[in-house]
Amino acid sequence: MERIRESRLTELSRRNGWIVSRLWDVTASEWALADKNELAQSVEQFIAGPRNLDYIFRPELDLIKALLDDPKRASGLVRNKVAMSRLLRDCRLHHHAVADGWGDELRERSRATDRVLAAIHAGKLEPQEIIIRMIEKRAAAVPEHQARKVGGRSPIPFNDADSGDDLIAKWAKWRKPRPKTVYETRRIMRKLTNFVGFDDLTRLSKADVERWLEHLDDTGAAPKTLEGHLLTLKTLANFAAEKDMISDNPIAKVRYRAKANPRKKIRAYTNPEARAVLAAARLQQRDYMRWLPWLACFTGARLDEIAAADVRDVERVGRYWVLNIRLDYRAEDASIKTETSHRRVPLHKRLLAEGFLAYVRGLPKDGPLLPTLRADKFGSKGGTATKKIGPFVRALATDMPSLVDRRLSPNHSWRHRLIDECRSIPIREDIEHALTGHAQEGTAPDYGEYAINTMLGPAIDKTRSPFDIPSDAGEEDIGNSEAVLVEPLQSSGLAVTEIVSLMDGTSAKGGTPAGGVLKDRETPTAIRKVR
Repeated sequence: MERIRESRLTELSRRNGWIVSRLWDVTASEWALADKNELAQSVEQFIAGPRNLDYIFRPELDLIKALLDDPKRASGLVRNKVAMSRLLRDCRLHHHAVADGWGDELRERSRATDRVLAAIHAGKLEPQEIIIRMIEKRAAAVPEHQARKVGGRSPIPFNDADSGDDLIAKWAKWRKPRPKTVYETRRIMRKLTNFVGFDDLTRLSKADVERWLEHLDDTGAAPKTLEGHLLTLKTLANFAAEKDMISDNPIAKVRYRAKANPRKKIRAYTNPEARAVLAAARLQQRDYMRWLPWLACFTGARLDEIAAADVRDVERVGRYWVLNIRLDYRAEDASIKTETSHRRVPLHKRLLAEGFLAYVRGLPKDGPLLPTLRADKFGSKGGTATKKIGPFVRALATDMPSLVDRRLSPNHSWRHRLIDECRSIPIREDIEHALTGHAQEGTAPDYGEYAINTMLGPAIDKTRSPFDIPSDAGEEDIGNSEAVLVEPLQSSGLAVTEIVSLMDGTSAKGGTPAGGVLKDRETPTAIRKVR
């Protein structure tokens, strides 16, 4: 940096000798920018013009002119937040490399130095007395938990857009989380720092975190949200301790359990609600709108487990067709929630009768199960599906008002419904966990072909379709034995109020919705002869 500065000053001396002596003589406190706001104003003024380029040389001069003399490119630079953030960061680094700080700080430092020197010359202070006072003042200003830190380390911000070297960036570099996880982590930490009023892990105390969690609880956050926020913070703090960024980790001592609010607990779909949603899904042309609700209902799988599945994940094991929830054919950065979430779920006979296998057979053999479902900006197909299916289900509240209930999760409530079915039969708890992918004590059993044919498959067979269960009005629904008689349904032009007529599987005129239905020759014998 010093060599470059000297070469530039030498070049300047050939053109304007007066400026050289001026730059060497003037102290930084007289010309340094006051603070980051003045830096931003200075950069914006330079971009907008007029600008003095007398002391800028090639090749930088050519680059600056090519960019800033073009109004369209100059305005594009100002609108690009990422580019402007990097530009301001680089300008700040260059400024501090020469000036050694902001002008306000330098001037205050200079005035303080002058006052101390004057007091020493006047005999009012002794040098050793100054040192003692400085130590005492520093000790009084540092909180107790911070005083225990070795050497008074620098602040550790969670989010620092200027430097790009904050705690979350370092953690992401080491742990390689998914982009959406990084995004959510930054969002949660901004909530924390906005509440406490500072962005610095070294200043954060156990009491700060507990007050923040209590605030979230008071403002209506769900218990799971509180636990997730605390887990995120502990993950970052533990990483900082592991990398010796902090010597003490007060966050590890936080124990907070919010009182569960039964009004916010996710509930299962009722059978009338399930019939309404599944019947409406029959009318959908987009593959994921057609099949995601049905697959979620009859497998109890999490939305992303289904949304990111591949055609090759639908396979036959012995007597049963299964959905194999695994990573084999998913994106390289894909993940499945836990080890026990890797599983094979037998497909319910009602799902097969609905035409799911016929739909699968019509797809390329090595492609996605739901080809029209695109991933969101974080690479998650489940994220896109959530945004589409949620409004679709809520819109059905016109004829089924309970579908607007906030305790009903348009996607996750299917999982609760299957669990309720398993417990009402009842099904052994370990088999229920194997179907839903819930963690089990000890080592999770490896359910192979024998177990699928003798335990998991028969368990799924015992669970009832919403169409099997008589409605509150007392009429008898058709049940799975009649499912193969369902005719192709009209794909469009039906009002929501007409969906009720389709809930029992009766026919309607028109085209075939996505996937159609199994023809009798394709239908497994077990389905055709249930009675």
